[in-house]
Amino acid sequence: LCLPSISRKKEFNLCNGILPDLRDTAEKYVPLNLKLSKGVNVLFGANMTGKTTVLKTVFFHLVCFKVGLPVPAESLESYVPREFDLHLRSSGNLQKGLSGFGEEIQFFSQAETDSSFYLIDELFHTTDPVSGAELSQIFLESYADCESILLVSSHYPEVLNCSDATFFRMKDLEDIDKADDIMDVLKNVPFEIEQVSSKQLKAKLSDHLQPLKIALKFQLPESIKQQIRKRLDN
Repeated sequence: LCLPSISRKKEFNLCNGILPDLRDTAEKYVPLNLKLSKGVNVLFGANMTGKTTVLKTVFFHLVCFKVGLPVPAESLESYVPREFDLHLRSSGNLQKGLSGFGEEIQFFSQAETDSSFYLIDELFHTTDPVSGAELSQIFLESYADCESILLVSSHYPEVLNCSDATFFRMKDLEDIDKADDIMDVLKNVPFEIEQVSSKQLKAKLSDHLQPLKIALKFQLPESIKQQIRKRLDN
């Protein structure tokens, strides 16, 4: 545990941060090292590589920091956000009559653009891919110059065209071919994160087979596995 320090800059710098729920369940746990600046920060990565875990880890440390508690990390330096919130994937809110898409739009309608901190998982996955990609670009470009920190995960390659955004990706899991099953893969969660340029990320996305390799670790019909292996061989 450590006591966080307050930064006068709009930044969040976490060194070897731990999410306690996972520390004792993963064999090769990798603490989170992440430095964020004001404006838009976008996290890419294959499914099940730890994107949601990264958001939860940051949120957990923000909660402890906001109420004055020590945090499970080597160090944490951050400004004090006026407000902060985490939006995870949702199927909607029946009580409010909102679909998952409506709930996501409402989240943005209530968000402040000054001295806040927002974490959003799978930005605009709640609508069709074409509209989702367009809305992601519009919203991210609108937040590019704001005085808050916005960290979102996304699968839309179109987001790479957003100017003034900082991009991160989850590193591919090493030796995934040696894993016996999906539970063997999950023993390594969360995986490491790295900051990359949009050019580097485009190259990775154009030749990214990690999701196919992960799918092979599930107990799928052999006919489906054969089709996956064919794609991997090609």
